[in-house]
Amino acid sequence: MSKKIVSVLLAGCLCCSTAWAVSNSETSVSALSIIASVKEITTTKDIIAVGESVQLELEWTTGAEQMVSFSSSDETIAVVDENGVVTGISNGIAEITVSASHGTDKSIKITVSDDVETSTYYNASELTLGTKLYKYDTIHYDEKNVGGIANIVNENGGYDIAFISEEDYILPFDAELVGIDVTTFYIAPELDGITYVDGRTLNEGDVIDTSTHLLCYDYVINNRVLPVFLPSYYEKYIGEGTITVKEIDHDNKKITLEATAVSETTYSISVSNLPDKTDYKTGEELDLTGLRLNGSITNYIDGMEEIGCIIDRDYQQLIDNGTPISIDSSEFDNTQAGTYNIYVNFGTASASFTVTVSDNSNETGDINADGTTGIADAILLKKWLYNASDTQPVSLETADLCKDGKLNVFDLCVMKRILLNDIEINSEITDK
Repeated sequence: MSKKIVSVLLAGCLCCSTAWAVSNSETSVSALSIIASVKEITTTKDIIAVGESVQLELEWTTGAEQMVSFSSSDETIAVVDENGVVTGISNGIAEITVSASHGTDKSIKITVSDDVETSTYYNASELTLGTKLYKYDTIHYDEKNVGGIANIVNENGGYDIAFISEEDYILPFDAELVGIDVTTFYIAPELDGITYVDGRTLNEGDVIDTSTHLLCYDYVINNRVLPVFLPSYYEKYIGEGTITVKEIDHDNKKITLEATAVSETTYSISVSNLPDKTDYKTGEELDLTGLRLNGSITNYIDGMEEIGCIIDRDYQQLIDNGTPISIDSSEFDNTQAGTYNIYVNFGTASASFTVTVSDNSNETGDINADGTTGIADAILLKKWLYNASDTQPVSLETADLCKDGKLNVFDLCVMKRILLNDIEINSEITDK
């Protein structure tokens, strides 16, 4: 749309118009015999920063355009000059009105905010790879054979084309300049569902997610060079298979891609011998010392079988070497007696072994049930023996250390000896 701000075109006199109409019989009415009025006011940016200016554009009805004047509803917020250039003064909203002698006044609201970035006017030849562009920034073709055309990634994952050499391009979104191919720019906006990968972050051997757009470098495949790589290009230019970075030249900003054959990896493992300890008493922690694995990793590439690794090592050695092995002991509960399965996971394979936990509460003398055997248990037993009615109840199961079915001073003696580490608990001790 051409900018038409202030125009003074007087309607022709009736006689001249009549003569013109007679000599041009195909035209029934001369456009100059009609006075145009302002149809609409537009601007590239209706939210501007403090100190920023924006040009108003007028759309006219058919006919001779009139002289107009501009005014602001609040010049402490925004002012407008005689040419329709609005400048932000302070935060707020001002209504800019266009008046003419013929027709109805038109107005537009302009918001001024400290939170808005001042728009930038770029000459195409000044832009460089990776330049961050913002909504309402303008790109102007300065006739230096750079950036005459812009390819803009759209919501469908393809490109829209803007001819900057014909008209300035005003960005409708935040974006980044991700490719320069002499006369062509490649612009990547921030769009939902569109994922970009910056070529500057890639390394040789990296696997490429084929749902992404590759940016910022030239991409080489089968002697074809493209400044960006769209998802539709992978199969079109490379083919099926895993796409990887074959070569990368960061100095010259060039990446060579290749497709590698689809491979499948299978795993097979077993526990060749159990850990040193598989029988536990309540309260003991799981110990995997001595656990040894064996098996193999098999790669199938294009129907060919390839043994990539033989496993025959202690579990701890594999972990220390960074092997991705995990232990699932979520079922194991060292507070409850029972049998538990422990799973060893490696890739897609899993092996298991069992451990048992037995209740040792009858043997420890844990009379007060706090999980340990100590002086507090001996004191509680002594108090109970001297005055059972006034003392916390004592369980026969935990306090009968002599295993004779009754509680007496001999159980207290055994408790004292346990605490002094003079003897081990022995079910053969009897009441003398």
